[in-house]
Amino acid sequence: MSAQIPEAEINGALANLQNLSDDELKQLIEDDNVFENFVQNLAQVKQWDSEKEMLMASNKSLAEYNLAYEPKLKDGKAVLMELYEKARALADELETKRAQLESLSSKTSLDTTYALLQASSAEAEEESEAVTEQFLSGEIETDAFITKFITMRTTAHLRRLKAEKMGEIVASQRNRSSFNSAPYPTSPPSMPMPGPGMM
Repeated sequence: MSAQIPEAEINGALANLQNLSDDELKQLIEDDNVFENFVQNLAQVKQWDSEKEMLMASNKSLAEYNLAYEPKLKDGKAVLMELYEKARALADELETKRAQLESLSSKTSLDTTYALLQASSAEAEEESEAVTEQFLSGEIETDAFITKFITMRTTAHLRRLKAEKMGEIVASQRNRSSFNSAPYPTSPPSMPMPGPGMM
């Protein structure tokens, strides 16, 4: 659906026609070049051409801006995929180590390992907070902050997951130990059978 031309602009174009003589109007009708020059010199047409050029320049500027950020977007996607692969590899490693931990006895107690994992998780959280404070105080640039922060938050998240899984293992081990150490219920004392005098 084509856009409608405002009435004010139509009236402006008609006003230009009203100023022409009969010979000029006749020439305008009969000569295509004269008609084209008349149209091109209309203020409304010049304004439309100017607006079209501005729009084209704006679109070109926007396209150049988007193209300039395309490499950064690709780099960001690559970093994200790399971190995802690392997270998946660490999750697989954690599952493998959990299975090994359940099947093999270790000199280090589960409680000690759990405490170490909790401390490691807390340390990673503190490191990510320190980087955030450096960024807020202007000590590091935005790009460097984003790279460090994503890496540290991923590490902190994975360490927290490891600590949580270890906590579940410790709790499961304790429940199993409690169940195995619980005394078996004794049989109730035998009651004497009622005799003839007790009926």
